[in-house]
Amino acid sequence: MSKKSENKITDKFGGRLNGWQRIGVVLSVLWFLLQLYHVLVYYLEFSSLSLPGIFGALVITGIGGILLGWIIGYIALWTFRWVKRGFDPG
Repeated sequence: MSKKSENKITDKFGGRLNGWQRIGVVLSVLWFLLQLYHVLVYYLEFSSLSLPGIFGALVITGIGGILLGWIIGYIALWTFRWVKRGFDPG
């Protein structure tokens, strides 16, 4: 694969992450690890819960929170840019 075609592929899929996206990835990983810790602590305190229940709690709190955070972030960014375009004279 030539260098030129590699650049087209990375451009097509967004290329490198910018600073805000990198911060988002780091915060997402930290959120997931924190939720994993909380779910495991809760599981050890209340051991009557089944493993599928713990897995479901981790999916809802960990992954669900990450998805919700990214969606809210992109909606906020889109809204900010939309309002900013409204103030442009040209």
